[in-house]
Amino acid sequence: MQPYQELILERIELLEELSEEAPQQANSSEVSLVDAIGQLDPDDEALWLKSTGAPSTEALEAIVDETVTAAERDQAWEEFQTLKKDE
Repeated sequence: MQPYQELILERIELLEELSEEAPQQANSSEVSLVDAIGQLDPDDEALWLKSTGAPSTEALEAIVDETVTAAERDQAWEEFQTLKKDE
């Protein structure tokens, strides 16, 4: 396993631990992908795609505790960026 792969796995494990420690909501789907993006550390390069700057699906899955497709991630990423511009 390459060092960067180990780092990504460590970050995913950390995100899983953090999501377990966070107050649990009645339904994990209540955490929107846009909200999940806002919870990611913007300085942690392991959570973001170098090619587009979007968050990795794995990082989002660790927060929402369900499968996230690239298309769902991309849509949430667009919404997140729009909201940031409006702030």
